[in-house]
Amino acid sequence: MWRRTWTLIFLAGIACLSACRRDPGVAWRGMNVIWISFDSVRADHCSFEGYSRTTTPNLDRLAARGVRFSRCIAQAPYTLPSYASMLTSRYVAQLAVRETKDAKDPAKILGTAPSPSPEDALVSEALHGAGYRTAAFVQSWISQPFGFDKGWDLFRFQQETLGQKMPHVVKWLEENRQKKFFLFLYSTDPHYPYLHFRDRRNIYGKFPSDFEVSLDTIQGVRDGKLHPSSDDIANAVAMYDEGIHDTDADLEPLFSYLDRTGLSEKTIVVFNSDHGEEFDEHGVISHGQTYYDAVVRPPLVIAAPHLARPGRQSLELVQNIDVAPTVLDLVGVERPRGWSGRSLKPLIAGGETVSAAPRSAFCEGAWTFWIGSVIQGDRKFVLVTPQERMLFDEARDPGEKSNLAGSDPDGVRTLYHALMRHLGGPGNWIAASGSAPSYDTWMKQVMTHYGLGEQSEVVKELKALGYLH
Repeated sequence: MWRRTWTLIFLAGIACLSACRRDPGVAWRGMNVIWISFDSVRADHCSFEGYSRTTTPNLDRLAARGVRFSRCIAQAPYTLPSYASMLTSRYVAQLAVRETKDAKDPAKILGTAPSPSPEDALVSEALHGAGYRTAAFVQSWISQPFGFDKGWDLFRFQQETLGQKMPHVVKWLEENRQKKFFLFLYSTDPHYPYLHFRDRRNIYGKFPSDFEVSLDTIQGVRDGKLHPSSDDIANAVAMYDEGIHDTDADLEPLFSYLDRTGLSEKTIVVFNSDHGEEFDEHGVISHGQTYYDAVVRPPLVIAAPHLARPGRQSLELVQNIDVAPTVLDLVGVERPRGWSGRSLKPLIAGGETVSAAPRSAFCEGAWTFWIGSVIQGDRKFVLVTPQERMLFDEARDPGEKSNLAGSDPDGVRTLYHALMRHLGGPGNWIAASGSAPSYDTWMKQVMTHYGLGEQSEVVKELKALGYLH
């Protein structure tokens, strides 16, 4: 009797293993999730994306057992709106523009920007509601005053380096390894001035320059009062790359722990960034000011056990708002109402595309009040101001040097309307609660900035087209 019972159990196990190999989605259900996100990392400075410097050896190994999405677009070019969008799977146009005050000093304004509202469902809330233990190790803008503290069993907000976070991360994993868990790990270490937490080792060479990226140099370059030389930029880039390299090195204890405990076979790992960084390619340095690819194309890697053809590259156009829906789809958790991203599970499972329908990718929220950008296929349209427009063919002009707006009015018109439908079109306002929000939005803030009131020709045109109400 016992022999027969064990035989049946063994055969059932073999059948389950075989099914998981045919359909890894079966095995992914209920798996753990670790989402690692670094501030200010541009995709083309990661060695797993072919960069000439070996900046990301630990993440290279992650990419070798996952899928890297080489055409991922951030929904904002700076941190707060980007993470607000990313963790709620909501476009910046759908988020509230909130004035957040210091809890200890209400007279002190911490910031005014698109950020999560109570009706926006964070990915942590969805996973916590599905029985996951959840922990966030965060700092900077990802804080309680800005609405990021919902759905976590542990919300550790500390201004510390990734190396300082790591013992606490491993300790929490050890305490929760017998349960299914979701860990979100965020580090600002790669942010300018890039090596502010470390001694410089000049691993990418020395340059006859002491130029650094700082608030003063950013503003000086933008105002045209400071003109960095090639040596200045080379020095800044070397510091930036060294900062990425050293932050990558601080991940080693985490990956070693996962391998040592066997959790790597039970855990889906995501790596991405909120935005990239510019180095005077278009007259500015740092980020937050434009929608050029250097700043809006971050890396995205998703690694899952039992992956078909690990180490694959996907060139499908995807967005940061797709990460949260993908995570939920992989582990079998229902997505909240009102989310705007799509699941990339079909691509991870081995498909070539998510759907046959052409996709658009949107970015908005520059603090210089560039209005927004949209990418369709190889064409990228940027609405700088209500009057200034740019159009690029990214296949032929990856550096975005040749503005085609003057020579392709039809292309401009098509993408302009796509962008305006996105910014305020009917059906855009679907909150998790199902109600339309009454708060100020990014588009309203833009209109106010440019003095575009109800009687302006721009607003009249947008209302006539149904893009504003």
